[in-house]
Amino acid sequence: MRTQRALVVALALLAACTTDVNMYAMKNTTSAERTFAASYLALLAGGRIDSAVALLAPALRSDTTRRIAATVGVLLSRARLDSLHFIAVHINENLGTHERQTTLSYEAPTSDSQWVAASVATNYRGDTANVVGFSAYPVAEQLETTNAFTLTHRSPIHFIWLALALLMPICTIGCAVWIVRSRMPRRWLWAVVALITSPAMALNWTTGQLTGQLNLFLLFGGSGIRGVPAAPWIISFGVPLGAIVSYFRLRAWRQAASDASKPSGVAA
Repeated sequence: MRTQRALVVALALLAACTTDVNMYAMKNTTSAERTFAASYLALLAGGRIDSAVALLAPALRSDTTRRIAATVGVLLSRARLDSLHFIAVHINENLGTHERQTTLSYEAPTSDSQWVAASVATNYRGDTANVVGFSAYPVAEQLETTNAFTLTHRSPIHFIWLALALLMPICTIGCAVWIVRSRMPRRWLWAVVALITSPAMALNWTTGQLTGQLNLFLLFGGSGIRGVPAAPWIISFGVPLGAIVSYFRLRAWRQAASDASKPSGVAA
């Protein structure tokens, strides 16, 4: 337990951050927007499909959408919508057209001790509000629990990845400090270069999915982040390319300085 806590703290020091979704929603959305999204879910849950379809953007009103709405409504009918809480909020605004689109995502417990995740995307233009997307799917438990950082039931690759995410910052920062303490020209610039790693690779801590980006640069070489408490942790590390280049630059400078300090021979 102590080891697990220490690793969590270490990752937090690397780059971990989470957002208080509820506070963000209250600050950046209006009461009318929040009420509209919750009311739309209530329409679906109550089987009022005609009313729900009437609020869709005109291009989305079709028999296929109606069938999807009915299916989503059956799923939501088991949800305790009076216990909705935010898990994600996305806002897009177009100042040129005065349009604003909000996507509000929620979790709610169900009557059979399960959970449902649901979202409503709404486009606002003037006094007109049109739903441009909705979804709902069952989850076995709260996503905050599913996506919590834990060392139990993890594969060897998880532990290798975690070790690399913790080791790379030690490598890059150590190299940067070594360079700063030298007398090489432009040592501060080379110290910054030492902190840059690329390419970067990431692991979804919940699913174990691996991703890599050749053109992605990661400062310090390791991070553990998640956007919101309901999202999975993404553990990343980068190849210490900057530290390697900086090390060889320091080595070359020291070799040149050593050669320059040697007395030159006198020809007979």
